[in-house]
Amino acid sequence: MRAARWMAAGTAVAATLALAACAGTAAPPTRRGTTASDTPAPTTTSAAQTPARTRGQSPTTAPSSALSSEASSAPRSAGPVALSAHGVGDVAWDTPEATTAVEALLGPPDSIEPFPSQCGLADVEQLSYGGVTINVLSDALFSWTVTQAEPTPTGIALPHGIAIGSPWSAVTALPGAQPATTLENYQVAQVQVGSEADSSLFYWAPSDVPDSRVVLVAARHILGCG
Repeated sequence: MRAARWMAAGTAVAATLALAACAGTAAPPTRRGTTASDTPAPTTTSAAQTPARTRGQSPTTAPSSALSSEASSAPRSAGPVALSAHGVGDVAWDTPEATTAVEALLGPPDSIEPFPSQCGLADVEQLSYGGVTINVLSDALFSWTVTQAEPTPTGIALPHGIAIGSPWSAVTALPGAQPATTLENYQVAQVQVGSEADSSLFYWAPSDVPDSRVVLVAARHILGCG
């Protein structure tokens, strides 16, 4: 694996950042504690892991443990869950037991996998929902990133309605948008929206021209490995 880094508030603090999640075929779900692959991808608790009712058993006689397991795996929110500069839905940055809180909002992730410690940050797990990755540090909510690796689930809403593929002109027109900078190492333009480290959004596009298209949206920190 090549060198990697994590970026806090848009400033690099380790080796080199690349978006491993942006390329390649999604790896099969893996369980927590497994060795990280070259492309970090979270583990899943699939429906197949929920205790099944015995053939012929009526719903009224199903074991209560099975029923509560099914109920707990369902998202609690009927409408889209909003990603923001402050967290995920009503789960704020640094909220403890964030994995459980996020699963209560969005249901079981597609996968959960440790972020490779050799990439510059230890004790991070990445919860994957399509093209959305939610990062927890020591099980406290740390950051989120949306890429073009996979579609964004319909149950997740992005800030300001700006999604992957939106025009760059929509980003540069946002209130609080800082002047665009060029990240030479990654060959992208970046705009930070907001000036506070813990409440900023970051947008990437291939170039700083109005008709360029957004390829990444992130909040608070950007994690990558490649």
